[in-house]
Amino acid sequence: MAEVLLQEIGRPPGPEMENSNDRESYSLAAGLALGLVLFGRGGEAAGFTDLNIAGELYHYIEGGHKKPLLGVHKDKYKSPSYQIKEGDCVNIDVTAPGATLALGMIYFRSNNKAIAEWMVAPSTPYLLDQVRPDFLLLRTIALGLIMWDNVLPTSKWIESHVPSTVLTHVHRGGSQSTPGIDYESMHQILWKYTRMFTSFTKRSVAELAGKSTIETCLNVILLSLSMVMAGTGDLDVLRIIRYLRSRVGPSNSTVGYGSHLTIHMALGFLFLGGGRFSLSTSNMAIAALLIACFPKFPTHSNDNRYHLQALRHLYVLAAEPRLLIPVDVDTGRLCQVHVSVRFKDTDQYRSQTFEAMAPLMLPELSKLSQVVIEEDSANHRYWPVWFSAHNKTWSVLETLLRSGEGLAVKLKDGRYPYGDAPSGFQVQLAHLLTQDKSARWTMKR
Repeated sequence: MAEVLLQEIGRPPGPEMENSNDRESYSLAAGLALGLVLFGRGGEAAGFTDLNIAGELYHYIEGGHKKPLLGVHKDKYKSPSYQIKEGDCVNIDVTAPGATLALGMIYFRSNNKAIAEWMVAPSTPYLLDQVRPDFLLLRTIALGLIMWDNVLPTSKWIESHVPSTVLTHVHRGGSQSTPGIDYESMHQILWKYTRMFTSFTKRSVAELAGKSTIETCLNVILLSLSMVMAGTGDLDVLRIIRYLRSRVGPSNSTVGYGSHLTIHMALGFLFLGGGRFSLSTSNMAIAALLIACFPKFPTHSNDNRYHLQALRHLYVLAAEPRLLIPVDVDTGRLCQVHVSVRFKDTDQYRSQTFEAMAPLMLPELSKLSQVVIEEDSANHRYWPVWFSAHNKTWSVLETLLRSGEGLAVKLKDGRYPYGDAPSGFQVQLAHLLTQDKSARWTMKR
C-alpha cells in the first residue's frame, strides 16, 4: 500500500482527460493517505528500507529529473499527455504539498534532526525567492510535526522559524517574556499575532508582502487561535471573528470564499458542540485536524484543485466531550462546585494543579492524574468526589463526559449552594451574625 501511494504522489499526466484535472488535489490526497498509513512510524526502519520513502519524498519536494516509472505505471503512461507538457523534471508545484505533509506525518514526534533539517526555511534572500510562501508554511508545519516535543508556546519559538535576514525587518508582535507552558499563554501569543496581521491589512506592508499572503497568514492564525480556545466561546476571539467576517466590498478584494470558509470554521471550533466539546491531541486527532485545516483555501465553492473540500469535515474525528456539569442530586438543577485538577508529571512541568469553578471544560484526560470535587474539607459546601487515573473511578468520569450527563453532587446539611449565600450557612444565626439588618433611630432635639 505504501509503495502504491508513494508512486501516486508523482503520477504523471497521462493521455486520459481525467488525469489532467485537479492533479494537485490528487497528489495531496495520495500524500495524506501515505502519511496516515505510516503515521508516526518513521523511526521503524524495518520494512521500509527498500522503499527509501524519505528519499523519494524529498525528491518530490526539491525536484530534479524524473525517475523511471515502475510497476503498473510503466505501461500505463507510455504515451505522453496531450494537454500538459512538463518535461523531464518533477513538477514540485504538484508534488511538494503532499510529499511535505507525508514526510511530517510519517516522522511525527520522532525528533529526527536529519529529516527536520530538510524542512528549515532557507537562510538567504535568494534561496527564499525560490520557494513559494505556501510551501514555506507547509514546511514549517511538517517541522513542528517532526520535532513535536520541542514545540513551545512562546514568541521566541515562533520567531526561531523566521530566517535571521528577514527577522530584522519584521515587526515583532508577540511578547518576548511570556512565561509558562499552558493554554493561557498560547491564547495570549496567538491573540497578539492575530492583532498584528489584522493591522497589516491596513498598511503598506501588505502591498510589499502581497495581500493574499497576508490574508492566508491571518486565516491560519485565526484557525490556530480557535483550536486552542475550542469549545470555550471566548468573547475576545468571537469579536475578532465578527470583525473579519464584516470585511466585504470592493475595498477587500483579497477576502473571498476561502477567507469566509476559514472564518466560519474558526467560529465552529470556538463553539464546538455547543460548548460541550473540545479537541483531542491523539495521533488520530492530529492527523484529522491537519487534513481538515490544510492551509490552502479555495477561491469558490466548487474549487477542489488544491484540496478536496469534503476533507474539511474530518475535524469531527478530533472532537471529544470534556464539559463537566455538576447537578444537585436533590433538586436536579445545575449548580456550581469547586474543582481541583492535577496534571501528570512531564519533562516540561511537575506537580502542576489548578482550581476552578464547575461547570468547566476539563483539559485532556490523558494529561490528568486526578480530578477532585470540593477538595477543601474545611470550606466546601458539597460532599467531595474523587476521580483518579490510578483506579476504576477514571472510567466513570470518562463515561460521564461521553454521555453528556451531569455529575450528581450532594449538598451538605445546613449549607447554601454557591451564589445563594456568601458564607454558605443555612441557619438563621449565621444571617444574624454576618449581616447587619438592624434599624437605627435618631432623635433630634
